Amino acid sequence: MDAAVSYEGIVISVSDGEHVVSLPEFSIAVMRGARRSVTVSWMPPTQNTDGSALTNLAGYHLYYGTSSTDLDRRVEIANPGIVVYIVEDLPVGLWHFAMSAYSTAQAESDRSAIVSRAVE
Repeated sequence: MDAAVSYEGIVISVSDGEHVVSLPEFSIAVMRGARRSVTVSWMPPTQNTDGSALTNLAGYHLYYGTSSTDLDRRVEIANPGIVVYIVEDLPVGLWHFAMSAYSTAQAESDRSAIVSRAVE
């Protein structure tokens, strides 16, 4: 839902101490959109599923969507040093997120548990 703040009868004037000049009176409305952002952060994995040290981490896939059973959007984060990502321009609603990591050989881990966030 959008929220608006309106101002009527605004006059902008400038003066040099002797003369005053004004713009004609006007109105302005400021709208707050119905789209927001969510910040997702994570701890990078340090081990492979067999317990050996993870030495070839290449990046992450962030999956998200409005259905926890169908995370239909994906962002590739191709830098293993990044541990925070801001998902922007989300419509108001309940959003669900999961992560996976991938190696330089393009092997992808299982997805993390799903985390949900209401965007208001």
